[in-house]
Amino acid sequence: TEGAPCVDVRQRAPGRGAWLCPRRNCIEQAVRRGGFARAFKRNVRAESAERIEQEMRRATEIRTLDRLGLARRAGAVALGIEQVRRAMRVGSARFVCLADDAAEGTREQLAQNCERKAIGYAAPMGGERLARAVGQDYISAAAITDEPFASELEALCTALNGLGRSKRDG
Repeated sequence: TEGAPCVDVRQRAPGRGAWLCPRRNCIEQAVRRGGFARAFKRNVRAESAERIEQEMRRATEIRTLDRLGLARRAGAVALGIEQVRRAMRVGSARFVCLADDAAEGTREQLAQNCERKAIGYAAPMGGERLARAVGQDYISAAAITDEPFASELEALCTALNGLGRSKRDG
């Protein structure tokens, strides 16, 4: 039987799975070299690397926003520029999520502070999308203050950085 691979960021779907690095060149190579057929030990319908990349990005964005919302409900997020700066100053910030559409000077200043303090950071998407996950209208930055949440969000943001922008992100 011939089927198409689907993206399962949560790693919960039934059936055979295959890990694929979240970078366009890896996806293109897997499609070009028949990596899916080998991994699934069956014929796999040829998919475009672009479609797989878009699906990976969409699923990873959803997972990122879900985890950010959960961290917020757990009280492990400082929201907004001033609270992020405070969390960095007192040493509770473990990872900083910046809005990619925040003011350039603000992003650069927070990024420099993160680098100086050896805190991971990323700007994975716009402030409105980030804000929806935490029940706000817009946020420029969020500091994750709990290590398990910070580690997972850093990994998800790293994956998003390796994938191209979705059309709605610009």
